[in-house]
Amino acid sequence: MATPLTADVLVVGFGKGGKAAAHALTDAGRRVILVERSENMYGGTCPNVGCVPTKMLVYYSNSRRLEDDAQEFFANSVAGVRKLTTAFRAGNFESLDGKDTATVITGAATFLDPHTVAVGEGDDRITVTAPTILINTGSEPVLPAIPGLADSPLLVSSTELTRATDLPRSLVVIGGGYLGLEFASIYRHFGADVTVIEAADQLLPREDADIASVVTEILTGDGIQVVTGARVVEVADNKVVYTKDRTTHTIEAAAVLPATGRRAVTAGLGLDAAAVRTAPNGSIVVDEHLRTSQPHIFALGDVNGGPQFTYISLDDARIVLDQTPRRRQARHHRPHRRAPHPVHHAAAGHRRPHRARGPRPQPRHHRVAGNGRRHHRHAPRLHRRGNPWRHEVRRRRQHRPRPRRRPAQHRRPGDRQHRRPRHAARHHRHRAPRLDLHPPQLHRGPQRGLRQGRAVAQ
Repeated sequence: MATPLTADVLVVGFGKGGKAAAHALTDAGRRVILVERSENMYGGTCPNVGCVPTKMLVYYSNSRRLEDDAQEFFANSVAGVRKLTTAFRAGNFESLDGKDTATVITGAATFLDPHTVAVGEGDDRITVTAPTILINTGSEPVLPAIPGLADSPLLVSSTELTRATDLPRSLVVIGGGYLGLEFASIYRHFGADVTVIEAADQLLPREDADIASVVTEILTGDGIQVVTGARVVEVADNKVVYTKDRTTHTIEAAAVLPATGRRAVTAGLGLDAAAVRTAPNGSIVVDEHLRTSQPHIFALGDVNGGPQFTYISLDDARIVLDQTPRRRQARHHRPHRRAPHPVHHAAAGHRRPHRARGPRPQPRHHRVAGNGRRHHRHAPRLHRRGNPWRHEVRRRRQHRPRPRRRPAQHRRPGDRQHRRPRHAARHHRHRAPRLDLHPPQLHRGPQRGLRQGRAVAQ
């Protein structure tokens, strides 16, 4: 017999948005039940199989020395990744389940009706009923329809590559997007032979050609074989067959990673029973306030078909938490940064949606990999009262002393008497003392403090 439970809010999925919303609601005194289908995914994709493990692998792969054994070093690196992700999972679970008004249930959730979800089967089955439901089940890799790929022993997923302890001798990556290029770079630095096959004419097809050119140059410089304008037609035995320019080519591989995108995890949720409408690609259809076809059911993060980023899921939580009669916050496009590590960083933003709201800085782009933060001294001051964007700008205003004009006794006929801008630094205060050997009547520089026959500190 099923065990019935009730809650003020039911959260399906332990992702970034669901976790953030659950914490805020429990702190407000609401009774919250969160359901996660896997104990290995407490906290969502980022700390378990996404951002955290991949960036740790980036760090380990770049720190390998020539004398290190590749296989042993790789196994030790993966062990370090597992140790950290395990600690993150435990912390995410305890921080939420340890609260008085929160409960975490592990198991697959299926909708029975618009307000009820069943978890588990048989005697262990639990039903949870709530007036408000949040869906935050995330996304999963897409398996392309390539003959022989699904049943091939060479097939690996991005999740498996963050947990495997054996370094493959060679790796073929199908797809030249962010995820595929990141794993290609990681495994190449660990010592594997890597080949990237992309169907488009360039890597990163959604980016500009100059960006793709720089990325290709960096990857080929690391020893990665890049094949563009090619289509994989078969995976058989230990070989990958592809065509390029009407010619068939074969390459041997010990592992094949399909990196052709991700799709929303909605299969098995029973959304039809809840009358929740989905798009043809499986994502849940939402409005500007992230409400589904059922006004009391919200979809957060990758599952609603929006940009697949952790900070987007977090912002979705803010939108859902703001659903009050006084103020409703909708999703608006904001300039964002794209950062595929470690090959290239690019900052991008669109101006058209914001022209009616006030002045915006002109877009500038430059390569920042390996460089420090770069500021432009002519950038507009967005904190001014007349700018409606001033509340969105975080800027530390440092006090700078106002420069004084040169005293009258040291002015020359050709001096310009306008004041320097307040942000201009007084560089002469930081220069080293200079020995001036010119007589006063021939010296063309500043005359302040000049004495005949003496060194002048300018």
